[in-house]
Amino acid sequence: QVENTVFRVPIKKLVDESNFFKQMFSDGTPAIDTRNGEEGASVDHPIAIPDESADDFALLLSWVYTKSDAIAEFKNAEWRACLRLSHKFGIPTLGRAAQNGLQSEEFDPLEKVQLCFDYDLDLAWAKDSVSTICYGWNSLLLLDAANTLPIKFRLECMKLREAAFKAQSNPNGNGFHWCDGCGGWMAPCYRGSGDASGTSTGRERCIYNNSRCPKPALYIASSSHRDENAVSTLLSMFAVQSTQGP
Repeated sequence: QVENTVFRVPIKKLVDESNFFKQMFSDGTPAIDTRNGEEGASVDHPIAIPDESADDFALLLSWVYTKSDAIAEFKNAEWRACLRLSHKFGIPTLGRAAQNGLQSEEFDPLEKVQLCFDYDLDLAWAKDSVSTICYGWNSLLLLDAANTLPIKFRLECMKLREAAFKAQSNPNGNGFHWCDGCGGWMAPCYRGSGDASGTSTGRERCIYNNSRCPKPALYIASSSHRDENAVSTLLSMFAVQSTQGP
């Protein structure tokens, strides 16, 4: 029973697919005494699954018993739920299918990486997101907002970001260079608000302005300075020993 819904299902298939139910029925073939009111013996004595949504559990059963139909019918919302279900109930085939089903989903980079850490997924699934966090124009904004990700992961991303940005002496050909003072770029100083449409004084200062110096850099590390091998090394540092990954 999940919430107020009672499901009647063949147990053996569930045990074969799920580590959770395999442990519940350690011999793999539960012998339920229907005469003594044992849990699972009848509608009046179901096995209770707490802290779970009946709708989501129905998705799990749909996957276990009708895989091909589920693959055809599930949308992104269902596949997202399946990621959580695969982790909670130990169903690696469902986890891999959910990752494949979400390949076309446009994730916020932090969200996709967070899913990997939350559900013990291989970070390789989120490699593009990790690269964006390390090298994207808003990388520092992302890292500042990533307070739920492991601090070691954030520090390693910061190392890759700084190495790539410092390697560039003139990104975009506009005379910008690395500012060690704020972690941003130095640029020709313009009169007025510092807007690029102003007249250059020929001097250099931080691209923001003299009164404030926020951290986020505005320019994407060029492809020649993005070290994808370093990203792969970072991914391997956080590889999970889990059957949930691809």
